[in-house]
Amino acid sequence: MGGSDSDDGVSDSDESEGDQRSYPDGSGGNRPDEKFVGPNGALRAVQANRALPLADIVTIARRLTNGQIIDARLRPVKGVLQYELKVLETNSEVSRYSFNARTGKLIRVR
Repeated sequence: MGGSDSDDGVSDSDESEGDQRSYPDGSGGNRPDEKFVGPNGALRAVQANRALPLADIVTIARRLTNGQIIDARLRPVKGVLQYELKVLETNSEVSRYSFNARTGKLIRVR
């Protein structure tokens, strides 16, 4: 599959499991951040200095919560790459922590 013009070898194992790679041929998804989505997107973003390594974001998150991180994703939101960490809090509720991927700044908790 992978019919986008800027392929960059992304299509070798692009069986994205629900990640936001739902722009089959650029329809509505021509943003440059698109190449940072998918199985190797975070690696490419870190190599391009567009995002901190996930380990750095996890370290920041652990200072903010005692909960268990159960999921982490990198996604473009309004032209900004964000890490979203899903956390199982100590009170058994699930929270989502959104961080600016480049700076590590907390954007919001929901």
